[in-house]
Amino acid sequence: RIGKNPSPARQLGSQSHTSAASRGCSQDNEFTRKVLNQTLRLYYAQFEELETFARFGTQIDAETRQRLDRGLRVREILKQREHHLLEVADQIAALLAATEGLFDAIPADRVSDAGLHAARAARRTCPEICDAIEGGAPLDPAQRAALITAMQAALTGFYPDDSHSPRREGVGDADA
Repeated sequence: RIGKNPSPARQLGSQSHTSAASRGCSQDNEFTRKVLNQTLRLYYAQFEELETFARFGTQIDAETRQRLDRGLRVREILKQREHHLLEVADQIAALLAATEGLFDAIPADRVSDAGLHAARAARRTCPEICDAIEGGAPLDPAQRAALITAMQAALTGFYPDDSHSPRREGVGDADA
C-alpha cells in the first residue's frame, strides 16, 4: 500500500523538522516546532495506530470512526501540492483547522482545497496574528479563537448542503 497513502511533506518525527512547505528553509520557527513536537506528532502517531488496527476488520465505535476520519483529513492537509509553497502561518492555520475539526464535515477529496482557502481567510482576516506567527510568537487563546472563527466562516461553502461544521463547544480553548 505504499502508493496509496503518500507520505506527508512534513517529517513529523525528524529532529530538524525540515519541510519543503516552509519555503525551503532548514528550520522552522519555535512555535512551529512546538506545535509539531507536542501536538501534531502525537496525534498523527495515534491516528496511524488506529488506522492499522482498523484494517484488521474489527468493528469500531462511532468515536473511533470520527478520529479516523479526522486523521485522514489531517493527512490531506500534511500533503504538499507540487510547486505550491506555504508560509509558516498558513501551514499552522490549516493544521489548526484540521485538528480542531473544521474539516470533519467536508468531503475528504475537498480537504486540500479547503485547507488553502482557510489559510488564506486567516491571513486576510487576521493579518496581525499571522505576522506574529511568522515572527515565532505562540498563539494565545484569544488569537487561536480568532483564527478558528475566521476559518470557520470562510469554510461554509465547502460543507455539503451549506451545513456548518459539527464543531463542539470548548474546542479550540487549549493552547497549541
